[in-house]
Amino acid sequence: MVTQDERAGIAHAQALASPSSPANSVVRGAQASDQRLVRPSAKGSLGMGLAAVSDWSTEYPFLDFTKQARPWISQQEGKAWGAGDPLELDQNGWVRSLKRGQRADLLFLTTTKDALPYSRFSVTYKGKGRVGYRSAARKLISESQPNHDVVDVTGMDEDYAILSIEQTDPSDPIREISIVPIEHLDAYRQGNVFNPDWLKHMTPFRAMRFMNWTQTNDTRQQRWNERPRVQDYTWVLRGVPWEIIIDLANKLGAEPWVNVPHLADDEYTRELADLFRTRLAPGLRIYVEHSNEVWNWRFPQAQHANVAGKGRWGGDVGDAFMQWHGVRTAEICDIWKQQVFAGDARRVHCVLGVQAGWRGLEKAALECPKWVGEGHAPCYKHGIDSLGIAAYFSGCLDGDAGWKKADRTEQIRGWFRDPDGGLDRAFGQLIEGSQFECADTVRNMAATYEYFKKTAEQYGLVIVAYEGGQHVTGNGSKIQDDPAFISFHLAINRDPRMGVAYRKNLEAWKKAGGTLFVHYFDIGKPSKWGSWGALESLRQATSPKWQALTDFSLNQGCWWSGCDRTRADGP
Repeated sequence: MVTQDERAGIAHAQALASPSSPANSVVRGAQASDQRLVRPSAKGSLGMGLAAVSDWSTEYPFLDFTKQARPWISQQEGKAWGAGDPLELDQNGWVRSLKRGQRADLLFLTTTKDALPYSRFSVTYKGKGRVGYRSAARKLISESQPNHDVVDVTGMDEDYAILSIEQTDPSDPIREISIVPIEHLDAYRQGNVFNPDWLKHMTPFRAMRFMNWTQTNDTRQQRWNERPRVQDYTWVLRGVPWEIIIDLANKLGAEPWVNVPHLADDEYTRELADLFRTRLAPGLRIYVEHSNEVWNWRFPQAQHANVAGKGRWGGDVGDAFMQWHGVRTAEICDIWKQQVFAGDARRVHCVLGVQAGWRGLEKAALECPKWVGEGHAPCYKHGIDSLGIAAYFSGCLDGDAGWKKADRTEQIRGWFRDPDGGLDRAFGQLIEGSQFECADTVRNMAATYEYFKKTAEQYGLVIVAYEGGQHVTGNGSKIQDDPAFISFHLAINRDPRMGVAYRKNLEAWKKAGGTLFVHYFDIGKPSKWGSWGALESLRQATSPKWQALTDFSLNQGCWWSGCDRTRADGP
């Protein structure tokens, strides 16, 4: 068991990393096995965003749990938890040596009693030394062999499974560790990378958005040689490699949604496009977006855009951040369509992400007048295909009814005394706004979709939803840590009526003329940060949200012009 100090250190690190709103040898056979195109029997119409890869995620997309592990934690005798001396690592991140009294901890899993689908793991590694296990992880000595341990993971409610390198031979160090569920060991040995239990859940969706997998909101990648590598010991440190993302798209027959890092230079953008051109199955379209929510001041990309735009055009240009975002989107589209995919540009769908809650702001990014003044065509004429907006509904159930509107927190708290805990009033508010005025009800979001559809048409574009679904959470508001509100929001998300709200929102999107709708996101444990996962864990068979999404995706089919054609003969 970890000590109280150790547990506090782990929990603190996890809290800091929690979201504020969320090729070759190491991955064996990635090109040989997982690149085979396996199309689902019924390809749906909706897209799905993927949860961030982490040890506490309940998504479990990879067979090798090392890939979801935290960066090495250095421990040292006589020092506080996690305060050991810096570790000497090789180019792929494996520990090369240890000092006297030092060990390296790999926290590869946060266990949750009701969510964990696996109890035993096969751990293999190369090299000489001593490997131990801590907290929830326990080595089964009678079933283990040299360099191959069998490890039991106790399903306690919130514990940590830790592999520790306690000794290592610098001439032949412990390395290439793999941690694989026993029941999927044969599949891993055959070269499979992705967890088949997770893949089955993904088949109803036509597209996958990888914003979380590639750590778009936190990335500092600028040059191509700074990108994550397949050989990296964990894919938490820098993000999931692009090669793995492409292989997943090929395996599912799904259209990938690429978020180009906001600091990426033109060479990075060009190399990324060429990797998709050469590695992605030829029948698949690629959605390409500059970063994510460049208008959102909580993210570094918005700050960067503001500094870059004002540095280029002057500090008095109030919308410089959006103009610069439009320019960078245009430049990225030109590289993908005119340079790399020349002759096959219809495979690339360029998205200009804009803020749904600020009507009119999109004009700065579409028209970018300062750039036009430098002699360029307006941004929207550089191959941009769609406006991307967030299609969330919240009913203002965090108490914030909008800018300059009354705070409704105590009014909502009064509902908790109702016999049903306030759920009837909550769903009336969420869908219709029956209790007080709110712009983000399901009914009012329909007007937002219609506005952006008409705006997009003026520029010859369509609209897509880069993210969407419920936004019932106290995330970012004064009730963030209020237990009563956290329980209330969780109950709303689990109620069967949430499925009704989802269907109404999707129907409004379709009726307004929206095209691809991407839900945020697939699988994740609910918390005070929000109930973003359509499923709470890989073990959960369905939920009101999941049922509504999969039914709509498969039964509605593909409704917009050209959505069933992705080759060069498409629209």
